[in-house]
Amino acid sequence: MDINQNLPDCIEKVKDESVFYDLRHQAIYATMVEMFSRNDPIDILTLSHQLRAAGELDNIGGVAYLTELQDSVPSAANLEYYFDIVRDRALLRRMIQTCTQAISDAYEESGEVERLIGEVEQAVLAINNDHNIAETPDIKTHITKAIETIEEYFKNKGASTGIETGFTDLDKMTTGLHAGEMIVVAARPSMGKTSLAMNIVEHVVLNGNLPVGVFSLEMSADSLVMRMLCSLARINLRDLRDGFLKTSDFPRIHEAASRLTKSGLHIDDTAGLS
Repeated sequence: MDINQNLPDCIEKVKDESVFYDLRHQAIYATMVEMFSRNDPIDILTLSHQLRAAGELDNIGGVAYLTELQDSVPSAANLEYYFDIVRDRALLRRMIQTCTQAISDAYEESGEVERLIGEVEQAVLAINNDHNIAETPDIKTHITKAIETIEEYFKNKGASTGIETGFTDLDKMTTGLHAGEMIVVAARPSMGKTSLAMNIVEHVVLNGNLPVGVFSLEMSADSLVMRMLCSLARINLRDLRDGFLKTSDFPRIHEAASRLTKSGLHIDDTAGLS
């Protein structure tokens, strides 16, 4: 395997030497990365010289161990697979360490349980973030995806390529809602932001037959459901709250309730969401 040819791929996939369990491999990889950053040629002789200068050559087993490592890799064809093994094992070790520490802290914790839960959650999320970063695709993947999207636009000829909101003019401008997008609806208080969002939710779950998750930081789930029932039944919310309903309104309310019950709508109004 050509070290100089394959090392850039190694650095791209393996961010630092800590992913290696063996301390000898950590020292060797860190030295190789340092040499690569200086554009120094890397082979057994130059690497052993650099390790000797750093006082690490004897610790890793000398030139004999470097030669053994080089001969132990049959081909660079499976390099991608080797990367995945190294990365996954490193993530598993971090998970074991995090969970072990969490168990120890749980036994010793005398108070502030919420703080402990938050610390454990942050530690696990940090591992997940590292995993996601390791899976970052290269530019070739993005280019391929962009070309596929352009071809899809050409085939649709102005039609919505995403999930339709139910608002025709909005769908024409945005071609629908697409995966990976974050759309912010901003306005002053009491201008209809929640109503707009819930109308889109209503259209997607009932007309698009797609599951939707709603996370509400202000209004309760009961309040949101009440709004949706009134919207579907075409009943004024103020009249409903005041109790001024007609007998003919109840069948429409029951029909709206039946449709929502069968939909894939999920509302989470848990306090303290972030």
